[in-house]
Amino acid sequence: MKTAFYIVNALRFIAEVMTLIILITYGLRFAFPLNVLIGLLLPACLLVIWGLFVSPKAKVVLSMLLKCFIEIVIFTAAYLIFHHFSHTQLPILYLCYAIITSICSKIIDRLLESN
Repeated sequence: MKTAFYIVNALRFIAEVMTLIILITYGLRFAFPLNVLIGLLLPACLLVIWGLFVSPKAKVVLSMLLKCFIEIVIFTAAYLIFHHFSHTQLPILYLCYAIITSICSKIIDRLLESN
């Protein structure tokens, strides 16, 4: 069970890194003064929100439902941004991957808590 926990959390971390890459790529598409500002501030805001509310050692303890809601909002916003500049099937694949890994992570966490 511990092996599954590590695998699922590694896959979830990949989804989080992909979200940061999407936000950085989106921010760097603007003209010069805005690209640096948006390309750095948007991912920084995401990291602050993730670290405060969603991470396993979050400073603000929220219910599982509220954490899931915040994750879905973040992943959906990244999907919409990704869909805006890439009209292929990749944004749908990203969103499915991110939500499935998030759900699997919550299930594994609950199973390990009950043992």
